[in-house]
Amino acid sequence: MSHSPEGWEQELERLLPVFLDGHPSADNRRRLNQLLRRFPAARQTYIAAMALHARLHTRHAARTNNAAAKVRIQPAKGAAASSTLNSVAQVIDLIRRPTPFSLSIAAISMSLALLVMAFLTAPIYRAFLQDEQQAKQTEPELRFVARLTSLRDAVWQEGAVANFAGAHLAVGRSLELKSGFAEITYDTGACLVLQGPCEFVVSLDNVGRLRTGELYAYVPKSAVGFTIKTPQIDVVDLGTEFAVAVDEAGSAYVEVSTGHVEVRKVAVEPGVASQMQIKAGEAIRVAGTGGPITALPATKKFVNLSNIARDFRRERVSVLLTNANFDQHTWDSLHNEWPNGWTSYPPLSVGRSAGNYGFSGNNTPGLVSIAAHLQDQGNNWYQQDMMETSKGPMDAATFGEFRVVFDYGYRRDTVTSGDIKLRISLVLTPSGKELVGKELKLADLGLGENRLTRTEVILDYDNERAELAGQRVALRFTHAGTTKGPPGSQGYYATAILDNIRVAAMESATKPAAAD
Repeated sequence: MSHSPEGWEQELERLLPVFLDGHPSADNRRRLNQLLRRFPAARQTYIAAMALHARLHTRHAARTNNAAAKVRIQPAKGAAASSTLNSVAQVIDLIRRPTPFSLSIAAISMSLALLVMAFLTAPIYRAFLQDEQQAKQTEPELRFVARLTSLRDAVWQEGAVANFAGAHLAVGRSLELKSGFAEITYDTGACLVLQGPCEFVVSLDNVGRLRTGELYAYVPKSAVGFTIKTPQIDVVDLGTEFAVAVDEAGSAYVEVSTGHVEVRKVAVEPGVASQMQIKAGEAIRVAGTGGPITALPATKKFVNLSNIARDFRRERVSVLLTNANFDQHTWDSLHNEWPNGWTSYPPLSVGRSAGNYGFSGNNTPGLVSIAAHLQDQGNNWYQQDMMETSKGPMDAATFGEFRVVFDYGYRRDTVTSGDIKLRISLVLTPSGKELVGKELKLADLGLGENRLTRTEVILDYDNERAELAGQRVALRFTHAGTTKGPPGSQGYYATAILDNIRVAAMESATKPAAAD
């Protein structure tokens, strides 16, 4: 592969979609790092692509209560600008490559046009390159050392960099979590779960800096020596699970769950011990004003956080769905067909009058592909049997917990009538008996722009019951009526939209820890 200035563009164009998909190989990581170190314009192009990707993802899939990410863009000057990708077509091609988020390009064409113009002048996403001073001195090159692997109810601080599960994190990357939970996995294997409000910085390849907030760390043998830095102390792992909390005054609290850690004072004070080892069941505290390392009994204040961390680490097994994005088959108001892979109620013979149909942006403005629509016609639903996983066949007894991720929306380009009750459930087939279900409210915001929001629900049930062995289980989405009346009373006035369904089965976990 050419190392010339003319060669890096083609190679970066090949690598970018791989990273946006979230599954780069070790060779791809090494090659990208080589390009970024050697060619300044390649660094600018990469950062711009990531910034644009995050902006589009936020516009398409961010939760409605999450503040919009503010991407700061400024043009590059001179040769760096002229060395960027040469055409709008190349940029659009990069961004249109399939990603797990199925980005809605056409739905935001005006915004995309403006962003592409800025992209072609090599914008710099400055927040992505804000390093801690120490990291700047020791790691001058942009280097990716971790990934944001999972999120739960995560809301980021207003003005913070847009973050999404699967994002690659460079040295110096700051994460400002307002609420919820975020899991970071370092390439060394160290795994952290942040609990908002929290501000954390990826400092080095085996180091993180906790400015404020709480985190829980799991450090395997491959990452022994992993260090969490705080204003007063450094916490050095010696093979363990531990939690760290830092308050606004800079006071630090450390509690060890398993193994042991070494706590080292940042500033050496006369007559004060500069370090201490603590083991499972022990804790320490250091005041924000300095002073000694004070030993304390563990309080188990991090029980909930540790359980969430263990839940994040549980192996997820992909459930194989057919036509999860509803795009297979021509099914719309002119065709009496349901989408390939899915069954529907009312039955096929009823046709579109049943309230279940597929439309794309030609009929539902704002959509870029066919999505499933559910009118309020009386507990009407879509469902699909879940019979295969990435590990082989499954039945109702194989797993007891499932993570369902999907995009949803309220159709707002015609009429609206009350908040929609969308029920997500697991049912036995063919009986239709519900094993578990949760209800999601789709707020009626009145007439406006159609947009989809990504969310996830966890569905769990007791799968150890003998009668479940050999039975089929299906995922079902039901329009359960609105706040304006019983199911079936509002018809097309209250239409829900579904798209991009993903399901993961959760392997059995150890029994959660209990608080005192």
